[in-house]
Amino acid sequence: MKCECCSPEHFVMVRHCEDCEPKEPRETKITLKTEDLKNPFHYAFQIIKGEMHRTRDIKGEIYNVWESSLSMMIYDSVPNMTADRANEIASKWLDRLFRIDHDKHK
Repeated sequence: MKCECCSPEHFVMVRHCEDCEPKEPRETKITLKTEDLKNPFHYAFQIIKGEMHRTRDIKGEIYNVWESSLSMMIYDSVPNMTADRANEIASKWLDRLFRIDHDKHK
């Protein structure tokens, strides 16, 4: 993305300087592979998968939030479910969904 108020360079994320007033650019240009354009759900899943791998063991990040929400749904929905067991199921399900090798994250 190009930040018109601070720099003509391209960034993945625009970081504004302290004394400028950020303003939305008039247009945003992106480049996608044709296969990603034809299958945006796969493309989005790959982005989420990368974030899940990156944040697997970081408290308060996306993996932890999804794990916590899923765990609570399991705990609230299944009779006689313990909180520990619900956490274990949620973690294993997410690891399998996003193909996360748990041994790499210990």
